[in-house]
Amino acid sequence: SGLNDEEGPPADGAADNGLDDVVARSKLWRAEEKRENQELEEKLGELDAGYTDIMSELMFKTPKSLAPLGEKDKPDGYDQLVRTLGTERRVAATDRTKKPEEIAREKADQLEALERRRVARAEGMDLD
Repeated sequence: SGLNDEEGPPADGAADNGLDDVVARSKLWRAEEKRENQELEEKLGELDAGYTDIMSELMFKTPKSLAPLGEKDKPDGYDQLVRTLGTERRVAATDRTKKPEEIAREKADQLEALERRRVARAEGMDLD
């Protein structure tokens, strides 16, 4: 049929050799990735340690997670004001401010009503 070794499937040794090469490269790549990840973790650990040192210098209040149990910070003036405003009763809306003409008109109406009652009492007719 004219098949020679070059055109046919590779010998078992050649196939194993190619597969071994792929496996070896994969293992090498994984080992390199693992090493890089470990170096990154070490660097992050160093940065985290340095960060806590810097944050301790910058912090004005200790975070709740680091504060001892039972120890509470006293609220400052702002916190007290916010708390009192939150619990304060709301004031009901008031009547609008009346103009001097309206005040005078109400006063006149009131005086007229009082005068009518006075006249009725004088005539002996009690309106109550």
